[in-house]
Amino acid sequence: MRGFTVLLILLVIFITVPIIEIVLFTQVSDIFGWWLTVTFILLTTFVGASIVHSQGILTLLLVQQRLLQGELPAEQIIKGILLAGAGVLLLMPGFMTDSMGMILLLPWSRVWLTNQIIRRVKIAGLQNNFNSDPFKKDDRGKSNGNDTFEGEYERKNDVQDRLN
Repeated sequence: MRGFTVLLILLVIFITVPIIEIVLFTQVSDIFGWWLTVTFILLTTFVGASIVHSQGILTLLLVQQRLLQGELPAEQIIKGILLAGAGVLLLMPGFMTDSMGMILLLPWSRVWLTNQIIRRVKIAGLQNNFNSDPFKKDDRGKSNGNDTFEGEYERKNDVQDRLN
């Protein structure tokens, strides 16, 4: 039943958003003229795409930094997803989607949305830290894992191979 509800919500969004955008487009073009309206939509698309690009690279660098520190970069991943959503909204022509995309580009709105998502979603971390060493010994010299390792080997004698 939950899947049907999501499908119904998406159907309503795909029907109402274009209608709202058409109404807004005609009202704005009546006020400012057709050429200025189209220019504004194209301008927001290009400016938004460049901002999303620069912010996306910064977020990617922060994700790499957190991974190198052995931390789970959940906050940066959520911000990256929000930036991608902003990019999609800015690439769609229209005033409502451009406004929503620009709001997502504002740092304070991304921080607020990220905090809301993190509060509502439990992020399961790894059982061990990224930096944990399975072969590390504790203070008493005992291994914290199993000391038995399985594998295959083949003995080669390089000196005899060189003489033959």
